[in-house]
Amino acid sequence: MATRIIEYGGDDRNDGLPVIPQSTVVQTPITATGTSQQSAVFNVATNLICISTDEAVHVHRGTSPTATTSHFEVPAQTFAFFSAKAGERVAILLGA
Repeated sequence: MATRIIEYGGDDRNDGLPVIPQSTVVQTPITATGTSQQSAVFNVATNLICISTDEAVHVHRGTSPTATTSHFEVPAQTFAFFSAKAGERVAILLGA
């Protein structure tokens, strides 16, 4: 089972519309367990992240986040996009 965090930067259009930016900054695999796991700190160019997962995971974003079952759940075999800032991280926790 795998969960990937894909960081995106810069939107070439600059028109304020919510579109997926063109450049991928980095892709980071992370293993979801029964304990909250933090990602690496986001890159300075990151402004959007995609959580792509084979298993249900709870997600929480912040400077030192801890994911719990009360946080947003990304269902298995799906993905979700979140805004992000440099210096933040995402924490994931294996869902039900």
